[in-house]
Amino acid sequence: MTSFIQSKKYLNDWRYWIAVAVLVCGVVGIVAGYLLKQDGDGANLTSSQYRYENLEYGFSLRLPEGYATSVFSEGEGQTVLVRNADGATIGQLHVSTTELEENLRPERVQSDLKDVPLFDMQTFSVATKPPVEGVVFSFEDALSRTSTEIWFTHDNVLYQFTVAVGQEAVVRGIIGSILWRNL
Repeated sequence: MTSFIQSKKYLNDWRYWIAVAVLVCGVVGIVAGYLLKQDGDGANLTSSQYRYENLEYGFSLRLPEGYATSVFSEGEGQTVLVRNADGATIGQLHVSTTELEENLRPERVQSDLKDVPLFDMQTFSVATKPPVEGVVFSFEDALSRTSTEIWFTHDNVLYQFTVAVGQEAVVRGIIGSILWRNL
């Protein structure tokens, strides 16, 4: 057998090259799977800086360096938890299909949440082409904690971002990076 290896006749054997090709493809697949390690339903990546992409609802968000996401199904939609580099949750984005008009208005939010006392309600624009208008508001939950909400719609998808206290500027930056793709 050593004479066969020393003679290098195996280099001319097609079975050798098929075995090498299969081995290389397997290694490349394993490495690619590791580098593209996906969390939850496979809709997000966890690297030092990346663009979270949600293929089901057709949008992506750029996250700051060190941030990570976790995705899970909830009700008739998905919830994306966004954590900072320290692992603290800075907010959660719930997305679901809707029949709402393209630009969400304060009156609509107030009618949907008529039993919840809302304050600091204002409109805002997501700087996309075309711009999308949404609503920012706050309310106090049953435990007397103040929550800030940022809601908007696009292509029959409702985006409801619940923001942790003190994280409003970071979340607005994340929302400002949104890109939509046609489904």
